[in-house]
Amino acid sequence: ENVEIGAYVILATDKKTTYTTMIANTYDEAAEYIAAKDEIINAKASGSDLDKKAEEGDKFVGRGETVTFTITTTFPNFEVADSKDNTFKIVDTPTGLDITKVTSLTIGGTEFTDYTTEEAENGAFTIDLTKAIGTTNENAGKTIVVKYEAVVTTDEGYSNTANAHKNDSNYGSDTETGFTGNITITKYASDDNNDDLTDNTKLAGAKFKVHKDNEKGEVLKFVGKNGVYKLAMENEEGAVDEIEVNADGVLKVTGLAEGTYFFEETKAPNGYSINEDGVAVTVEAKDDANVSATGHLIDTKLASLPGTGGIGTTIFTIGGCIIMIAAAAFYFLSRKKENN
Repeated sequence: ENVEIGAYVILATDKKTTYTTMIANTYDEAAEYIAAKDEIINAKASGSDLDKKAEEGDKFVGRGETVTFTITTTFPNFEVADSKDNTFKIVDTPTGLDITKVTSLTIGGTEFTDYTTEEAENGAFTIDLTKAIGTTNENAGKTIVVKYEAVVTTDEGYSNTANAHKNDSNYGSDTETGFTGNITITKYASDDNNDDLTDNTKLAGAKFKVHKDNEKGEVLKFVGKNGVYKLAMENEEGAVDEIEVNADGVLKVTGLAEGTYFFEETKAPNGYSINEDGVAVTVEAKDDANVSATGHLIDTKLASLPGTGGIGTTIFTIGGCIIMIAAAAFYFLSRKKENN
């Protein structure tokens, strides 16, 4: 109020939206004498902060896991609301994710369903909100909240960037990243000092089943070869539940969520016994990095093991032979005496 005659540059800002620069001229050219006039300016958003977040617990995930994302932004204002050239779209370009469906979409807190979706060959997922523009900018400035689901397809973490596009201009963007875990198991032969494994022989040929949580937990399936396997997705071709160390006695499993994984030895290397204790390894989640964990298992040579029951069957074999020899000698001595 009470603004003097002049030309004014107006800059409008808020926490979520970027506005175009506005000019107001308060000189009344139609007046007979020099006079000021009232001016009405419509603040027009040129861009908006777009916030993209994974739901709690979906930042550190396993391969094949379904995660939920939320995109929050502000609906833009259009200079000519009823123009046929107007478009407003949200495009999410994922890496390591397969976006499956939108679960909810609201504008100004009200559910909006008159949108379309499209997935490109590169995996980019487009949500077209052009129909929400209307003819009077009725949704301008309202908060848009989109929730959608995606399946993790990578074993090395994911990344996806959401961009809002007003006509041909970028209206806001944000990137969300997620992470996974991996475990490396090394198979050793027992020696005189198992506390120092640097000189223990590494054994090839061992096979394992991997249980989630404990030795009686779910048996996980993997795809891979040569000692490197990634957690299998549901119904993935070539998935197996028994995996083998490589020629260097090393087994690596990737694409794991947080938790404890129990490695059950199902086949020992030739000449060695199965270590029935197995080994449990825990992956602890981080929100800013992939996590690597390690473990090892030691097998003992079969030749160095006693049979069941302490000394085993050897003593009984030797004892039986001695008895048989003594009996035979006694028999022949008795026959000799009878003949004499």
